[in-house]
Amino acid sequence: MLVAVACTMVVPSGAVAQEIDPQARAAARALVEEGDKLWTQEDYAGALDRFTRAHGLVNAPTIAIRQAECLEKLGRIVEASEIYMAVSRARLEAGAPDAFKRAVASALERVAALRERLSMLELKIEGEDLDGVKVLVDGRQIPSALVGATFPIDPGDRVIEVVKGNRKVRETVSIGEKETKSLVLTLPPGEPEPVTPPVGPTPQPQPGPTPVQGSVEPPSSQPTWGWITLGVGAAGLAVGGATGFLAMGKRGSLDDTCVDGKCPPAQQGDVDSYNQMRMISTIGFGVGLVGVGAGLTLLLTAPDPQPRETAGVRPWVGVGSAGVEGTF
Repeated sequence: MLVAVACTMVVPSGAVAQEIDPQARAAARALVEEGDKLWTQEDYAGALDRFTRAHGLVNAPTIAIRQAECLEKLGRIVEASEIYMAVSRARLEAGAPDAFKRAVASALERVAALRERLSMLELKIEGEDLDGVKVLVDGRQIPSALVGATFPIDPGDRVIEVVKGNRKVRETVSIGEKETKSLVLTLPPGEPEPVTPPVGPTPQPQPGPTPVQGSVEPPSSQPTWGWITLGVGAAGLAVGGATGFLAMGKRGSLDDTCVDGKCPPAQQGDVDSYNQMRMISTIGFGVGLVGVGAGLTLLLTAPDPQPRETAGVRPWVGVGSAGVEGTF
């Protein structure tokens, strides 16, 4: 079935008719012919595409009628009825082709017929402010003003989707021709919206103590061992001095009783005691000197991060006692 594409246009009342560009008219005619072929092959979606393109080039009621017929076949009754309604209200120019007049008359009949087939849906969103709400029917957004009202909808299985922010609810409703249904949807609770911190001046870092450069080494144990060794040495000197003093006293008494280094048997015990004290004194002085020397070496060579006054150490030995003194 071919649709005539004339050079006259459908215009609203009071509008001035415009001559159609010949190239656009030829292109529209080719699209209509292609749409007719797809229609006979029952490819209604393809035919609708061609008729829609042709109608964009030439605003002819005969082409608009073909669009509406394809929409009917595809079950999109609401859209088809709107096109029929627009064509039925069109005012033709004087001298318009008879095909245009027949198209307008046919549109009046089709509008009445489709109104009897329309389904109606009442959509409610429970407990929700409609501000920011998006409603989609089969993926196509409809005005949010329709929420809470009854509006026409194509019969069949319709997917109703309501979106608000990060919340969404989706439901499929089956509705037949001439049927009216009510659907109540409730959006699920969503995640709380992120709180935007107030805009203000960036806080400036507060001045603080200047960090110490470099690493702090743990305190050395060398001074401790130095003092211990020095104490052992001092004790050795004290023992050596004390036993040496006693040995000297013992030697004086032996000199009075012994002649030419020979002592009577009765003095043998004193001789043995003298020898023993002399040996202890020698050992004590030896240990003391070594200990004092080692202790001083450890103290003087120990690392010290803190400034000190010049250290001075001086050992002393007295009668019956010994030790060290100094400034550290």
